[in-house]
Amino acid sequence: ISDAKSELSTLSNMLQTSLEMRYGEQAKTQLLAQGKDTGTTHIEDAGYDITVEIGKDVKWEPKGLTELVAKIEATGGDPREYVEIKYSVSEAKFKAWPQTLRAPFEALRTVTPKAPKFVLRRMDANGEGK
Repeated sequence: ISDAKSELSTLSNMLQTSLEMRYGEQAKTQLLAQGKDTGTTHIEDAGYDITVEIGKDVKWEPKGLTELVAKIEATGGDPREYVEIKYSVSEAKFKAWPQTLRAPFEALRTVTPKAPKFVLRRMDANGEGK
């Protein structure tokens, strides 16, 4: 069973690498044309709709977050409304903040795209994915 799992993992990695080589740059180009470097896009090829999802990995600089938390506390604010005390910031919350609050945090934020994910669907005669 161990050999079968290893072989399956190897085949999966090879397929992922092949899909990334074939569609990765086109997907990145489509996303960049929309002003994004992460997200979901679609590519049509040989009767297939290939859904490419490029996720993101967001990291925050702990020292800078500690300083901003102290400033919020010093002005009587509750930093827990904005920042998880483990010194990580929810991406959804960050996007919802007003720009005046986001601005000092942006210098502490690093966004790294994750590996793309692919979904292939055969297209029907109407150009719809199945």
